[in-house]
Amino acid sequence: MTTKDLHFAGRTHDQSRKIVGRKRPAVKLDPQTAAYLREALLASTHAVFLGLLIAAVASALLLVALVPRQFPQRPEPAGGSGGD
Repeated sequence: MTTKDLHFAGRTHDQSRKIVGRKRPAVKLDPQTAAYLREALLASTHAVFLGLLIAAVASALLLVALVPRQFPQRPEPAGGSGGD
């Protein structure tokens, strides 16, 4: 348990929200800055997901290339079915 957990121990959810809300004042950004940050986050998330898509396709192609078309079969034992 951390000191942050101890600070909120025994308090209700509403009491905890009031404490957190009091310590974190809202930051007001001008519209141009907010739009710039929004576009930057959008572009960066698109880049991350595009990279994940490329990695997934490359992995699938690598598996198709490396996995044999037909797996080798073990020979049957000479004694028949071998069940008994």
